[in-house]
Amino acid sequence: MPLNSSTEEQFLIKLTELTEANLTNGQFGVSELAREMNMSRSNLHRKVISITKTSVSQFIRQHRLKRAMEMLQQTALTVSEVAFQVGFGSVTYFTKCFHDYYGFPLWEVGKRNLKESGSSEQTIDVKQVKSRKRLKVALLLTTLILGRVSAIRNRQGFIGCL
Repeated sequence: MPLNSSTEEQFLIKLTELTEANLTNGQFGVSELAREMNMSRSNLHRKVISITKTSVSQFIRQHRLKRAMEMLQQTALTVSEVAFQVGFGSVTYFTKCFHDYYGFPLWEVGKRNLKESGSSEQTIDVKQVKSRKRLKVALLLTTLILGRVSAIRNRQGFIGCL
C-alpha cells in the first residue's frame, strides 16, 4: 500500500499508536478513535478509506488480529487470554474474526510460521485458502445431493414392494 505523502504516513502512524494504546480496551471503537484524532466520525472514515481501502472498524480489528498473531506465536498465553488482551470481549467472535482474516483456525497457529506478506517467511496463499473453501462447499453439496437421491430411492423401493 504505497502512501501518497508523509502526511498520510503520519496520519497512519498516529492511528496505529492510538489503536495500540487502547488495545486491551474492548470498548475502544470508531467514535473513541475519532475523538482521539480530533475528527468527526465521517471525516475519519473517509480519510481511512481513501488511504487504506478499509473502514475504520476494519482497521482497528486488523491491528488487533495482527497483535494477536504475534502474541500467539511468541508467548504461551491461551487463546482466551490473547483475545481479551487484544480487546475482544468474546472468544467466539475473536475466533471467527481470526479465521476470516487469516484463513485458518486458531489451533493451526502453532503449526504454521506465518508472518506478514512483506517478510521472507512463509506467507498466506489467498488462492490456496479460497480453493480449500470451494472444495469444502463442493463436498458439502455433493453429500447433500447424494443423501437426497438415496432418500428418494429408498422411498421408491419401499413403494414398489407394496
